[in-house]
Amino acid sequence: MSAELTSKIAEIIRKRKEIADEPKWEKERLDSLYAKISDLERRRQQFMRSPSNNTDLIEGLKDINFPKILLFIEQEQQVWKNLWKRFSRDTLNIGVAGLARQGKSTLLQSLTGLTDDEIPSSDRMPCTSVQSNIYHISDGETYALVYFYSESSFLKEVIAPYYQKLGFASPPKSLAEFRQPLPPQPANLPNPAETEAIYTHLHDDYHAHIDKYSNLLQPQERVVKIAKNVIKKFVSQEYDAQGNPLNFNHLAVRKVEIFCPFPKIGVEKIGLIDTVGLGDTRLGDRERMIKALGQDTDFILFVRRPAYGGDLWGQDDTKLHDAAYQALKHRLLLEEWSFMVLNYDGNNQKQCQDLENTRLDKGIRVCKCVTANCIDSTQANSILEEAIDYLIDNLVRLDTQYMSACKSSLKGLQSEITTELEKARQALEQYGEEHGEYVKLRDQFMKNLYNKVEELRHKYRQEPTQSDPHFQRQVDTAIENCQKHPGIPSEEAIKNRLNQDGIDAAYFWSIQQMRTKLLRNFHLIETGLKESLETKKVEVADVFCQLGISEITQEKGTAFLKVMAEQIPTNLSNLKLGFQFLSTFDILYKGFIQSIVWTHLSKSLPPNTNIPISTPPDVKSIQEHLNTRHKEAVDSCKQALNILALAPSEIGCSMVEEFSDHITRAEGVQQEWDIFLGTKRSQIWPQLKELEQRKQIQQEWIALVDEVMSINQKRGN
Repeated sequence: MSAELTSKIAEIIRKRKEIADEPKWEKERLDSLYAKISDLERRRQQFMRSPSNNTDLIEGLKDINFPKILLFIEQEQQVWKNLWKRFSRDTLNIGVAGLARQGKSTLLQSLTGLTDDEIPSSDRMPCTSVQSNIYHISDGETYALVYFYSESSFLKEVIAPYYQKLGFASPPKSLAEFRQPLPPQPANLPNPAETEAIYTHLHDDYHAHIDKYSNLLQPQERVVKIAKNVIKKFVSQEYDAQGNPLNFNHLAVRKVEIFCPFPKIGVEKIGLIDTVGLGDTRLGDRERMIKALGQDTDFILFVRRPAYGGDLWGQDDTKLHDAAYQALKHRLLLEEWSFMVLNYDGNNQKQCQDLENTRLDKGIRVCKCVTANCIDSTQANSILEEAIDYLIDNLVRLDTQYMSACKSSLKGLQSEITTELEKARQALEQYGEEHGEYVKLRDQFMKNLYNKVEELRHKYRQEPTQSDPHFQRQVDTAIENCQKHPGIPSEEAIKNRLNQDGIDAAYFWSIQQMRTKLLRNFHLIETGLKESLETKKVEVADVFCQLGISEITQEKGTAFLKVMAEQIPTNLSNLKLGFQFLSTFDILYKGFIQSIVWTHLSKSLPPNTNIPISTPPDVKSIQEHLNTRHKEAVDSCKQALNILALAPSEIGCSMVEEFSDHITRAEGVQQEWDIFLGTKRSQIWPQLKELEQRKQIQQEWIALVDEVMSINQKRGN
């Protein structure tokens, strides 16, 4: 029989492990969901705190209830973690639960062979202070693994609930802080007796004796192996004759795992969970029991010892039952995975029957209610056998039912997450939508560009009838310099040349000297030509400055035009050609003015020695003739250049006309402007930069929403 029992238990465990990957995968998926939705919640809070966001956006974000979703996910994370641990265990675990002094430890001693030296029982003060998981080993000495709190987890999980219950300002953040004097016991609370008992626990147990257990609390949680003879010090409390506690190690312990040889053959794969007895005012025991039943337990044996002389189901009994229900809640009804053990002590048979008869009236529902003497190992093992038989017959069904309920609950959560994600998507749907604004700005830019360009064209078309002022000013300067510095050789220089080469050569030499000096004066006219073109180029550049496009560079004037020519990509051929043409356009004196000046000067000051000229008879006459020739030459150049003063205006006008054709009238140029403005829009229009930043934020938000949506819709294998 024992071999068959062992085989059946092993088969159940094997089948469980085959499906353990599904809850593990689901737990990991929920972890990912939690992290991503936490990120969304952080961003949502940032959005709501930003003063630049409008009221509609804020209201839309307020309508998203991510905190509720995160709370639900936390609950589901624990459910699926428990489910994964349930299916991954190497044992079937049976929990023993009940109020203090009901015989739980006595029952466990009968089942495990342990004694009061390891898990003491008592009819006086509560003994079991720490959850103990008891497992079978086939040979070797009994030993235990002690799981200690860390300093931070002790303060958070054990001490903080007292501070919160008593209404103290803030829980201590360190043991040093906890060592400081406690605040006084609060007065005028609704339950003064309970308040006093809770305060006494905090003060007399934890605070007054902190130096007796604080050395066990390290920065990190740890597990320590201990021998059989010291197990008792870490799982229970001992008291003196006056009821004063003697041992405090257990205060630093989260749980203990005890490994010992069970006397019953065939239950090697059965684990027994000794939960903390309820009914005391020590805070956290209820939560620890719920956690133990939910995480470590497959089946519950409730232990209740009716008092001799008469007993009733009381409020503590129903509270215990309701607390146990919280372990799995509606996912698996408590009556499907629990027995009630009425502990018969030899004197309370009638009271056991009375409680059995009234159990359902108090809403205490279990699979089966049995009466047995927990101190009798035969009766205790009979209870265990019944529980194991029930598990063998029903555990696959219960696991399936539990898994199905978990999936149903998860499906509801998935639906709620989808609803909130849709709200999240809609809330930022228009956030940072800058294309519409860009289209408005682009269209206004093009309209203004055409208007400004046409204004320039109209202005320059009027100028060809007028002398170019820059050119005319340089012409006047050149003529004035010719008159101030005529370049006529001195009488002495002419005489020297006459004595050396003769009068004809002296006269011709004087003409050449005068002509070369006069020519030099006219080179300054090129400055006027450049100033004329520069002025027009600057005016064109100013148009783009007024339109805002100059924001793409700090350069101004003609330097701006050069930058534009460089920055416009080659595929925008019309725009690139236009700005290259304008930025490099130039008029050189050498190719335009020089020939005119030379022609007019050479008529009065001939350069060709092969053409005879009439030579004056003496030096004085030469100088008179040179003065006459000078006046004729300068007047002739002045007249020709005055007429030519209209040309720079015509050239400048034609320059702007061609530039305008390239950038406003060429085929496809409007699309080129659209492309160029689109790539530079945040530089041209600063208001779009903020919108682009918002667009980036929106895209990140939507991408995160989509990622969460994808994770939420995934299904396990």
